[in-house]
Amino acid sequence: MKGLVSILIENFEMLAPAPSATIESLTGTGYTLKTALADLIDNSITAMAKNVWLTFHWQGSESYITILDDGVGMSESVLSEAMRPGGKNPLHLREESDLGRFSFGLKTASWSQSRCLSVWSKQKDALNSMRWDLDYVQKHNEWRVLKGLQRDEKLADLEKLDTGTLIKWSGLSLPLFREKKDSVESRDEFNRYIEESSYYLSMVFHRFILGTTRTNKNKGPLNIYINGQLIEGWNPFDISKKKNAQLTPLDEQMYLDQSLQVRGYILPHKDQLTEAEFLKGSGPNGWLDQQGFYIFRADRLIVAGSWLGLGSPKIWGKEEQYRLARISVDIPNSLDKDWSLNILKSRAIPPPQLKQKLTTLAERVREDAKKSFIFRGKYGPRPSAASLIVQPVWESSMRNDFLIYKINKKHPLVEGFRKKIGGLKSDFDSVVRLIEESVPVQKIWIDSAETDQNHAIPYEGRHDELISDLRATYKFLLTTMSREKAIETLKVIEPFNRYIDLIEESEL
Repeated sequence: MKGLVSILIENFEMLAPAPSATIESLTGTGYTLKTALADLIDNSITAMAKNVWLTFHWQGSESYITILDDGVGMSESVLSEAMRPGGKNPLHLREESDLGRFSFGLKTASWSQSRCLSVWSKQKDALNSMRWDLDYVQKHNEWRVLKGLQRDEKLADLEKLDTGTLIKWSGLSLPLFREKKDSVESRDEFNRYIEESSYYLSMVFHRFILGTTRTNKNKGPLNIYINGQLIEGWNPFDISKKKNAQLTPLDEQMYLDQSLQVRGYILPHKDQLTEAEFLKGSGPNGWLDQQGFYIFRADRLIVAGSWLGLGSPKIWGKEEQYRLARISVDIPNSLDKDWSLNILKSRAIPPPQLKQKLTTLAERVREDAKKSFIFRGKYGPRPSAASLIVQPVWESSMRNDFLIYKINKKHPLVEGFRKKIGGLKSDFDSVVRLIEESVPVQKIWIDSAETDQNHAIPYEGRHDELISDLRATYKFLLTTMSREKAIETLKVIEPFNRYIDLIEESEL
């Protein structure tokens, strides 16, 4: 019919997620206790808090955890949005200092650790409160959040503040509570969780704790207390008062009109540190595991020691000779999606366009770190005889397309001994061949991958044997060269090149 307007009627069906099933699924997002606590501290920082108090209350199976801050607090409407799963679109532009991402952190972090999330928030004289009780949601199978909570024993701490927020996790779902036993072992495990969380938070928020933030509005230090004890910030790049890390120039990379700041650090060798500084430098995970990239997002540490799947010609792993290499990368929160930031804020993957640039920078840092590790942190001129070649004890080569390891027959100590034994040279070669054919490559690889123990430094704790072997090698060198050249040659022979100071100071 002329003039008739056709109206297209959409055919659709509303499929809202089932409350009980969805919430139970969200309890398994992969948080650990320490990463869940970090997510809540993100909210405290965004709320401009200067102090955060974490308290672990041991009461057997009734134990609970509280997180209190002196931030700006939340009105009733703001608290409602904070308690709403996915209240803010992660694609929306956030303030530069906003540590949020998916608007799930408060809920999913809490649900991963407890069955009951209670929140009280204070603004001036107004106190607002809400609670997610997973058992209550299961019972009604509706998105019901309880309001107007009854007074809690910990509420007095919040009431002393002008503004702030108190969060309580009860019905803890940590594995040690599943058997509902109150034992010495359970209490010890609970204390281990506390210690582990303390180390982790001191690393993740070290810029805030030390008052060295770059972009965040929270100027000045953030005080984080765990059971009343103020934790210290652990800066992975500053481990000694007397010996600074070697720095590469600040490299500013542009990506989608956004600036990323990259800087390499070669940390001091163990020989240049006190025992306390060496222990401090190892961080929460140990020297071997702490090497690599450190990704910061709005001053908050996201990745703490990873080679990010980079490497050429093969992907880099954690290797002993690169343990002094650490690289900081600062990314803005506007690039969260490009860096594949996950909901736990514990993983970041560089965009393809940046991988080659980061690889090139990392190669330089790794090479300098390797030199520092081998030469015990000594930069600058090496032994004056420029023509000298480092003499390794072991050499690698190929045989029938397989990698093999052989003892370097030109190593002065090996060569000198072989000349001395005269008619026993054939027997000596047989022993060496047996050793070469029996190198436990697979065991070394497995031990390195499966344990946190670092390999012993050659001659560490064996000073007398070191001096004896140095003298034996020195005497052989004197048969073919002057004293001065023999001393310089010792400095490039493995493993004596680790002990240059001793060579210079000893009366060989």
